[in-house]
Amino acid sequence: MQAGGRRRKITLKTNDKDEAARRAAKLYDDIRARGWEPALAAFDPTKAGKTDCVTVGDFIEAVEAAGTGLAPRSLRGYVGSFRWIVAAVFGIEGGESPAGRSERVLPGREDV
Repeated sequence: MQAGGRRRKITLKTNDKDEAARRAAKLYDDIRARGWEPALAAFDPTKAGKTDCVTVGDFIEAVEAAGTGLAPRSLRGYVGSFRWIVAAVFGIEGGESPAGRSERVLPGREDV
């Protein structure tokens, strides 16, 4: 989900595509009307106010928002390297190469 320059991965708690689409649309409208925190608190009260854990994605978003002065290509390279290092530290394996080659592939965003 992305709104107001912010992006979050949100579990919609359903396997039904139509229901997931309805929930996502409702949540998106709520985020735009009330803001992220109030909308997320209403959507899932069990996770309201839990901001003590910063993810790699949260950290990268904060760095990008702060404005590094780097060229976009350079920043993408640094972000990729940072994710690679975090994956190595935590033992997260990369996926298969899309072309079927035996080269090592970076872990996906959802993994790191």
